[in-house]
Amino acid sequence: MIDILPSQFANRNMESAEASLRDKIASYLLGGTNHTPISASTFPGGDGVFDEDRNPIARQADPAPEGGVFTSVSLPGVNDRAEMAFVAGNSRGPNDLYLLSGGILNRILSTGDPAPGGGTFFDFYNPSLNNKGDIASVGVVCSSYNWGLYVWSGGFRRLVSSGDPAPGGGTFTSFGHSVSLNDSGQILFSALVATPGRSGIFLWSEGSVQSVAQQGDAAPGGGSFLSVLQPSMNASGQVAFGANLTSGEWGVFLFSGGVLSSIARSGDPAPGGGTIAGASSPSLNDAGQVALLATMGSRGVIYLFSDGVLSTIVGGQDPAPGGGVFAFVNSPQLDARSRVAFVGAVSGTTGAFLATPRLSGSSGIVDTPYASGCTGVIVDTGQR
Repeated sequence: MIDILPSQFANRNMESAEASLRDKIASYLLGGTNHTPISASTFPGGDGVFDEDRNPIARQADPAPEGGVFTSVSLPGVNDRAEMAFVAGNSRGPNDLYLLSGGILNRILSTGDPAPGGGTFFDFYNPSLNNKGDIASVGVVCSSYNWGLYVWSGGFRRLVSSGDPAPGGGTFTSFGHSVSLNDSGQILFSALVATPGRSGIFLWSEGSVQSVAQQGDAAPGGGSFLSVLQPSMNASGQVAFGANLTSGEWGVFLFSGGVLSSIARSGDPAPGGGTIAGASSPSLNDAGQVALLATMGSRGVIYLFSDGVLSTIVGGQDPAPGGGVFAFVNSPQLDARSRVAFVGAVSGTTGAFLATPRLSGSSGIVDTPYASGCTGVIVDTGQR
């Protein structure tokens, strides 16, 4: 059982500066200084990014600094300094990569700009931003249509590109849209590899690429990886990821110091009884804790893995802030203070919620370190 605290962010049918967030919330993005922007869609308004007070940072139809208006806004990368990087489409035609720092929005890159190594950028995808202000992103260059992994630190450098040799054989052909950059300059990325190589998750560090997990690798606990996805990296280069196994099972695994271990997978015992049917969606913090989503029958449950112990945070059918129960929970995000943000649905509405650990215990809390602190934003989707 989890006690639910009243919402500290907003109430039902909350109003932003110009429109209600009434379509959907995609994610909460936790930063280390209480910076918790929301990626959401509004009606009217479309896709956008909003601060923790629900004020728009950037959204569709907003004027762009260089002219035109935004036609799309990507999921941003955020850091502990309340800075933000995101890609936005522009009515003038190109996509632009922006950095918001000190309240000033600066364009860093546009499609058509020269790319390191030759050619021009055709497109680029969800950026990752570290606390030094460096940005990592996957880009595509025309006319060769080569994919590349790029980092910006006052200027762009290409680190890995299509045709480069991959660990274990073969060459890289293309890259996943999302990457992760830490303060040590390590970059976690996923890539497709031409035969005889194997696709998977890779780590770039100090000029070299190593494999984290690839298709066909043996999985801890038995079986082998059929696909690896949803990677999350921390400051020390540890990596948590989800995987589909050749056995049909799903699990979450940890790569640390070159060693793979299992955190939760199909068939594992669940806290409080029962058996985990599958696990996915890991989020890793710098303390080595992992928040993840697991399936228990038809019910989704968010767990925290800490010091080798799996504990329950919140699940479907648990009480929600403001009344009612969660119909479902998903998309956990974990920060350095062990707070877990997640998306949930209550009585036909969707929202972003925050579970916060409390130092003092509470009766009825038997299998979680959270004496609860679920706070939340409830957003009416209009879906009934």
